[in-house]
Amino acid sequence: MEERIYKKWKRITSTLFVISIVGTFIIPYLPNEAVLKNSIAMQTSLLSNSLIIFICIVIANKKLHGIYNTFNIGIGKGIEGYTEGLLIGIVMFILVTAGIYFTGNAEVESLNVQSTGLEAVPYILIMFTGWIVQGASEEFLVRGIIMKFLSTKINIFLSVLLSSILFAALHLGNNSIGVFALINLTLFGIVMGLYVIKTNDIWGACGIHTAWNFMQGNIFGFEVSGINVPTGTLIDLNTSGSGFISGGAFGPEAGIICTIVILIVIAVLIYQIFTDKQCLCIFKKT
Repeated sequence: MEERIYKKWKRITSTLFVISIVGTFIIPYLPNEAVLKNSIAMQTSLLSNSLIIFICIVIANKKLHGIYNTFNIGIGKGIEGYTEGLLIGIVMFILVTAGIYFTGNAEVESLNVQSTGLEAVPYILIMFTGWIVQGASEEFLVRGIIMKFLSTKINIFLSVLLSSILFAALHLGNNSIGVFALINLTLFGIVMGLYVIKTNDIWGACGIHTAWNFMQGNIFGFEVSGINVPTGTLIDLNTSGSGFISGGAFGPEAGIICTIVILIVIAVLIYQIFTDKQCLCIFKKT
C-alpha cells in the first residue's frame, strides 16, 4: 500500500518539477524583454523549491514510518481537494484586496514597469506553475512533516500553533518584515493547519497557499510576503495610504484587512472542526 502511494507521489512531484523546468525554458522566447530577466529569476527561484518536496518525501518515507501516515492524505481525491483549496484561496485574497482598495489604501500603478492585462497572460500562466511548486513545497514541509511530527508529541492544536510560528520564521529574511507581518503569517499558517485537520488532506492547503500567492503577485500585482514579483500581472496595484491597513512595503499580508479576513476564516474552521468530532481524531499520537 505505502509503496504504491510512494510511487504515485514520485510521479506527481516529477511532473511538477518538469513543468517548472519547461516554464523556465519557455520564458526566454516570450516577447516582452522588460520582464524577461525578472521572470527567469523568479521561475528559477520557485523551481528550486520543488527539490524540497523530494527531500520531504524521502525523509517522510524513510524516517517517519511511511509517507501515507506522515502526510495523512487521500490521493484519489487530490484534484477535488486541490481545486477546492484554490477557490478558497482566491476568495480569501479577493476579500483582502477589496477591503484594501475600497478603503482607499490601494491604487493602480501608473508606471508600466511590468506586463499587465492580456499581454501578461503567458507570463502569468508560467508563474502559476511556479507557485504550485512553491506552495506545495512549504505545505509538505511545514504541515506535512513538521506539524504531523509535533502532533505525535503534543496537543494537536499546539502543534498547529508551533508549526505556524516556524512557518512565519521562515520569512524573517524577507524585505520589510515586521511584527505585524509575522503575526499575519503565523495566522495564515494556522489557517493551513486547521484546514489540514478539517479535511484530513494536505491537497487543499497546497491549493490555498498557491492561490494566495498567485493572486497577490500575478493577479493584483502586490508584493508577496515583502518580495516584489515584477513578472507580469493582470492588474498592477500598489499599496498606499495607511500601512496599518494596506500592509505597506511588505504587501497586504502585513495589514489589518488581511488580519480580519484570516481571523474570520480561522473562526469558521474552528467551528467546523468542533462540530465534526471526527476531525479531531485524524492526528493521533504514536
